Amino acid sequence: MTPHGPRRGRLWCLPSDRRVLLIAVGLRTNLTMRQMAPLFGASIATARRIVQRLSLYLALEPAARPEAAAERLPSGEGQPARPIPVSP
Repeated sequence: MTPHGPRRGRLWCLPSDRRVLLIAVGLRTNLTMRQMAPLFGASIATARRIVQRLSLYLALEPAARPEAAAERLPSGEGQPARPIPVSP
């Protein structure tokens, strides 16, 4: 019970800073929920629920590449040294 009455819904088992870290790890790495959950001491279902519900609030669009950065590259950089054959 809280001063405002009974709590509703499921309680979060992780504090907010750990939830944010869990989401950041989930977005930045290629780890599965089975791999991430033990790292944070949570169940797989809890890790999945946290990532699913809260990742939309933390996911940002990638920054656009400035046009000036493309002009600074010397010509031919990033090109393969030899032609790569294409399979028919």
